[in-house]
Amino acid sequence: ANEALLWCSAFREPFSGAAGAAAWGGAAAARRALEAGRARFTLAELRAFRGAASAQGEDLAQRLGLQPDSFLAEVALGLHLAALTEAPRQQGGTQQPRPPASPLGGAAGEGRGTIAVEEDAAKIDVEVLAPDLERPVEAVRSELIDRYVGLRGSVVRAANVAPMVTELSFRCGRCGTEVHQAAKEGRFEYPSACPRKCKFARFTVDKDKCKAIDWQRIRLQEDFSELSSSDGPPRRVPRTVDCDLKRGLVGSCVPGDSVTLYGIVRYMPTAGAMSNKGEGKQSASRALFVLYLEVKAIVNTRRNAAGNGSTSEGAAEFTPLQLEFIREIHQETERFPLLVASFCKQIYGQALVKA
Repeated sequence: ANEALLWCSAFREPFSGAAGAAAWGGAAAARRALEAGRARFTLAELRAFRGAASAQGEDLAQRLGLQPDSFLAEVALGLHLAALTEAPRQQGGTQQPRPPASPLGGAAGEGRGTIAVEEDAAKIDVEVLAPDLERPVEAVRSELIDRYVGLRGSVVRAANVAPMVTELSFRCGRCGTEVHQAAKEGRFEYPSACPRKCKFARFTVDKDKCKAIDWQRIRLQEDFSELSSSDGPPRRVPRTVDCDLKRGLVGSCVPGDSVTLYGIVRYMPTAGAMSNKGEGKQSASRALFVLYLEVKAIVNTRRNAAGNGSTSEGAAEFTPLQLEFIREIHQETERFPLLVASFCKQIYGQALVKA
């Protein structure tokens, strides 16, 4: 709570910017972040905010890397409180703002009655870009579980957008009592007993009162530049890691994009509803887990370059030597085998697949 108040006092004041940090509009900017539901900061900007709010020389990169959940929650709560201080001023003090949702949980005062839908709850998703915490995909191991890291690579697969249930509402088949239960990463269990002690109670899911968010899984493949510069074997299969996108990050990248993903390394069991079927009766007792990245921020290099107009010059990007090479290829009678051999030159052979 004390850290959140420090962030609140920092976000309330306008900031003119410094080296490596952009300008900040104070509480008005916090209010816009609350309306958008997301805010993006760099580690340099957070250091500048912390320097303005407190003289304590703490390493924010270390706190973010070791305790990402609590750190992001504190920043989101401080930004949320800063936005609420601006709301009464804009309304002239004649109307009270809507009770907000805490970034650490559901809406304020929630817990009885009908569950509000996820879109009605005000929540700020804080995205932190931390180049200091970037690591190669090869370094993702068990010691990085629940740590904040940055991974650079190319998107090779993107699944369809699907709803992920975050909270369910169960109804007792005997007395009609509603039981609300949170779901963790889309997994849940039915209530074991009815609050009114009904015998042989059977619960059904009330789909109209469940909460869900957008969810998408992508697969990130390490860059070939990191593959060639690593200390391992020079010729090996590039490593991949699955990454989960939620809420506003869904659809922010497509296969072929070169991206840098910042998030928290998580794990999920290989057996159960999220694994492949047909593993036999002993699958539930296996103590095997798969690591994946819960993405918190995305930097899409290809889209940023397209937005800056770097690809609008056309032929001006080619050097005279490259243009001469293109003319020689154009004079060839059989150009298709050359194009097939030039495609994905890191993979030897496989001409039929490349064609």
